[in-house]
Amino acid sequence: MSEHRLRQRVQFISSIEIDTDDGQQFYEDLANISMNGFFINNIAPFKEYREYNFSLSLTCGENKVEIIGKCTPARVASYESEEKVPKQHHGVGFKITELEPESSEELYRLVTLNALD
Repeated sequence: MSEHRLRQRVQFISSIEIDTDDGQQFYEDLANISMNGFFINNIAPFKEYREYNFSLSLTCGENKVEIIGKCTPARVASYESEEKVPKQHHGVGFKITELEPESSEELYRLVTLNALD
């Protein structure tokens, strides 16, 4: 399968908090991230066309990085077609719509340092 993304996505397992209608929700299955978005495994679909606040805390060695911004659901991996979608790809892809300036710099460093050549 060829990759058609504008920005390189790096595999990065972590947790993330997203503000939802039910309050802040904590998800432990962040699978990958790029400057444009991220994918969370094993979660139910979110409301499309809605912007959500998110806070992503990442530990890189001894450094702890917090990335704060806004996102919208961009892709939902179907739960209905079990045989067509591998289990590790069930979840929701989010497009990052806004990042705080410091968060943008931190995310850029994180993606650049963790990108495979």
